[in-house]
Amino acid sequence: MDKCKPLGIGLFVRALADLLRTRRFYFDTPDTFESTRRFDPRMLVFEYTQSIILRERQVGLVRDFTAAADSGGAECAQMLMGEVGPAGICRHYFWQNQHNWA
Repeated sequence: MDKCKPLGIGLFVRALADLLRTRRFYFDTPDTFESTRRFDPRMLVFEYTQSIILRERQVGLVRDFTAAADSGGAECAQMLMGEVGPAGICRHYFWQNQHNWA
């Protein structure tokens, strides 16, 4: 039984390292030589509360939907199951924009 503990700890450490170095796509790259980067904290909170990592395509879709709603327009996108996660995108979009309907 004791021989399994180092293996389990090693797997945990590797999974934690992979999670920490996962790229977050909701950080804006500065256009100038500024060292600060901006991000939408709602996306970080959403990841934490839902125990998910938002992928690049998911962040892009939420930003597209939000920009269209803010300009008074509408947005339509085809989403394939397993590719982007339509339920996750819709849940995040409505969670992020709930102040618009209050």
